[in-house]
Amino acid sequence: MTEIKLTKNIKDIRAIYYRNNNQQYYFGPNTKKQSLLFTVVLILFPFFAIYTFNLENKWFFVSVLICFIVACYSFWKVVKPIIVWKKSIENFLKRIEIIDDFRFKYNEDYFIHIEGKEELKQSWDLIKQAVLNDKFIWLFSDTNILLPKSAMSENEYLALSKLISDEVHRKKLNEDVYITKKIHGEIEVSFFINCKGEIGFIRFHPLKIRKKCYSLLLQEGKLTAELFSKCGTWKPATLNGAYVDAEHSLILRFKKGTITTVTDYYE
Repeated sequence: MTEIKLTKNIKDIRAIYYRNNNQQYYFGPNTKKQSLLFTVVLILFPFFAIYTFNLENKWFFVSVLICFIVACYSFWKVVKPIIVWKKSIENFLKRIEIIDDFRFKYNEDYFIHIEGKEELKQSWDLIKQAVLNDKFIWLFSDTNILLPKSAMSENEYLALSKLISDEVHRKKLNEDVYITKKIHGEIEVSFFINCKGEIGFIRFHPLKIRKKCYSLLLQEGKLTAELFSKCGTWKPATLNGAYVDAEHSLILRFKKGTITTVTDYYE
């Protein structure tokens, strides 16, 4: 099992969490629209409030006041989650600041993340998503693990990145194979047969099948291969005794990832 002694750098960890100004309340990446609306309303509200307050019909003043309250609420609605998130990040940084022992052990089957006296052991199969770039590795499962590049050597980072990339790719392939074997549904296939009996471009259209299953079948090239093995030799259409080019449509019915029947679309 490979072990990496992680170097703690609070500044780098904070920079990763707060990248792209995610912690910014006012005109942050997630608050631009609401910040602009709030700013415009905040500037115009005093003028409209004074003007409408002096009118005989006080409903104009009430309408302006309601608009101001709505703008404030809209701004607060997007800012509040950021405040809560930022507070949780700062609490997390304070907690790890007093911990000295950070290690990451791994092999091809599982990994162990150590923070002081706490140890987390997980199989790679439990990783739902992994983010790998030139600054950090971020593993997402029931517990998210952030591994900054600055916390280890260049060789350690490259070796770990390669293993994680391979494991995530293997898991996706296994999931795709599992889904493919459980595929049930119907797909329409349309194609052209020219006057010589040669088949032109094939076009597929999902009828009764999940979108992910349909995408997997297309990616694997399974539809085209199975289609021709099932349908045998093609004969061109005739018109007034002469062979002509024509479009044809079929319905493919799948069961457990395999085509069970092929029928004419118009039958």
